[in-house]
Amino acid sequence: MEYIQDNTKYIVGKSAENNWKIIADADKSYYWIHANNIPSTHVIICIDVEPLKSEIEYACSLCKKHTKAISSTIKTIDYIGTQISNIKLGSKQGEVTFKNYNKCQIYSV
Repeated sequence: MEYIQDNTKYIVGKSAENNWKIIADADKSYYWIHANNIPSTHVIICIDVEPLKSEIEYACSLCKKHTKAISSTIKTIDYIGTQISNIKLGSKQGEVTFKNYNKCQIYSV
């Protein structure tokens, strides 16, 4: 599933299998977003520079919108973000391991 906001493309995984596919198909310099400490959809920000706060916030809002495990009453989301080149597919479909990541709390989701 693709979204465009302010000329930036975002790709959202629809399932564990699709999460792996969007990672495999993405440019290695693009940025990956995932909710921290809960299973969530994967979101790719299709840019090869450090994302702006507004881009991260939008990606987090897409992550929240498309993740059933995140309650609609939650106003903040911790996210893990890193470039695709730092992602390795895990042993179970949809799982990944990562390095060189940023962990932040976004307040406007």
